[in-house]
Amino acid sequence: MNKVIIKSIEIRNFKGIASFKTDFNEDITKFYGANGSGKTTIKNAWEWALCRNIGDYLPNLNNQEVPDLVTSVEVTLNVNDLEYVIKRESKSKYNKDHIKTGNEATYTIDGIDVSQKQYQSQIASIIGDGVVENLPMLTDKEFFNTDTTSWKWTHRRKILLAMTGAESVANEIVSQEKYDPIRTDLIKGYATSDIKSSLVRESNALKKRQEGNMLLIESKQKELNEYLGIDFEKVSQELAVAKTKYTKLINASKKENATDELKKLDDEILKCSQEISSLKTRDVIKKRDLEDFKLKIYQEAVDTKRNYDLTVEHINKFKDAIASEEKILSNNEYKCPYCLQKLPEENIEKGKQKIQDTISSAKKELEAHKEDAKSLYEKYNNLQKQYAEQEEKIKNFVPNEKIAELENRVFELNSIIKGKKQSDLSNLSNIEQTELGVKISDLERELAKKEYLEKGYKQIRAWKDDNMQIAQDIIDIENKEIALQEFVREQTNIIVKTVNGFFGNGVSWSLYTTNYNGNLEEKCELMYNNKLYSCLSMGERNVANLETIKALQKFYNVNLPVVCDNNESVTIPYESECQMIELYATPNKKLEGCVKITDIY
Repeated sequence: MNKVIIKSIEIRNFKGIASFKTDFNEDITKFYGANGSGKTTIKNAWEWALCRNIGDYLPNLNNQEVPDLVTSVEVTLNVNDLEYVIKRESKSKYNKDHIKTGNEATYTIDGIDVSQKQYQSQIASIIGDGVVENLPMLTDKEFFNTDTTSWKWTHRRKILLAMTGAESVANEIVSQEKYDPIRTDLIKGYATSDIKSSLVRESNALKKRQEGNMLLIESKQKELNEYLGIDFEKVSQELAVAKTKYTKLINASKKENATDELKKLDDEILKCSQEISSLKTRDVIKKRDLEDFKLKIYQEAVDTKRNYDLTVEHINKFKDAIASEEKILSNNEYKCPYCLQKLPEENIEKGKQKIQDTISSAKKELEAHKEDAKSLYEKYNNLQKQYAEQEEKIKNFVPNEKIAELENRVFELNSIIKGKKQSDLSNLSNIEQTELGVKISDLERELAKKEYLEKGYKQIRAWKDDNMQIAQDIIDIENKEIALQEFVREQTNIIVKTVNGFFGNGVSWSLYTTNYNGNLEEKCELMYNNKLYSCLSMGERNVANLETIKALQKFYNVNLPVVCDNNESVTIPYESECQMIELYATPNKKLEGCVKITDIY
């Protein structure tokens, strides 16, 4: 492990510091100065000298840029008992018109000038790879566990998982046989939350399709029931006999000389019969269209009712959640949700505000769900009205009036032909031919219903087969959901155990929380002696932060100086193997032997 100690630092024209030089003790060096006096600037200068930030600070004097002024920071380091002197300088560059074009930097290690790339490479080899890039979290006591604009809990969690290899360890369980149903999705790298959402969507789609099939089967079965009393074998026999007789009559009529008048009557009867058949077919199609539209309204009403029930369920959940949070406010007792200890007085207002924010957010979502429920309820009522209107249309369906007129005309024509039959027996074959033609047409339409029945039953079988496959697919999805739930539980336990196993001395991490739906959500908050970081006293936070840095430095195989800002608030003693740089902003009994930096400007 590389042990790094700052021996001394010399700063010139850096940010607000014109000139400052001091030596450091190997164990603890204390700096005292009011806020804004330059304590943090010393930390910035040490980071700048290590070239953590590529950009240059402007050379300035009393925070004012001065031409030809040189900014420099020189640091003497002791690394594993070897001494190094590193120095970084920067000055403004101007063109011939005295217009500034940028900054010019120089880098020196042990008095030897090097390029920026060489400088960064040698520092990395001296201190350790990856150390400079992560310097703030390895040296700043407050950095790692404090959320800022650019540093969130997500960064903290990502580093912990990468550092401990927890996700890799957890992913090893994918090979277990019980996770066969979801192994492919996990290997592809899909998040467990995405897999669950996909399974829920797929299951809902299958159930909706299954319900649709059931409605189609019911509707088709009712339609086919109208034809169940027909004896198709008898109809087929009657049709064969009629066709044979009709053929004989046609052959006989060719031998006879029927009059033109009878031919005209016969042609008109045939024409009327054909038009009657066409109009009846149109009525059947029209009535079927009305039935289909009624089914469509029914299906939409079912979907709307299901969505309304789901929305009402969400409303009740939010009401319960709001009632639970308001009960906490009314009891006026604020406890940590994990250790159940009463929160410190300084955190009560913060906890109350957090609960009030949660209630406010939940109420907004509750109102949104109420509006959705109202809209769905109105839509459902409208669909019910439409369904009733459609049923009334079907009930009062009236066949085409022209059919009755044509049937009466056929009756009149047949009467005329029968009258002719008595006066002219030679026309008997023409009359029978016409009647047989009508009968054959009726029998053929009746026999066509057999094919319609067969196709209908075939479609019903297809829908039933589809529902059987859907049922199996739903079972498979449920098995996947069970496997996913078990995987998440086991993976979560492994990740928590692996990460927390990397730390000690009371430090652990809360990496997951349970939301209103019972699902796990990722988080990352330090815990010290089973208390959340947000519930710790300043002294406890100090110890927890230092223990965190200790573990981080161990991972990077380095022992670096640790900067402890606001150290006047520390109440719990802590012994560290690192060089400590303590910064104080207010007078303190512990300031004996400190460096006072009030007058460094």
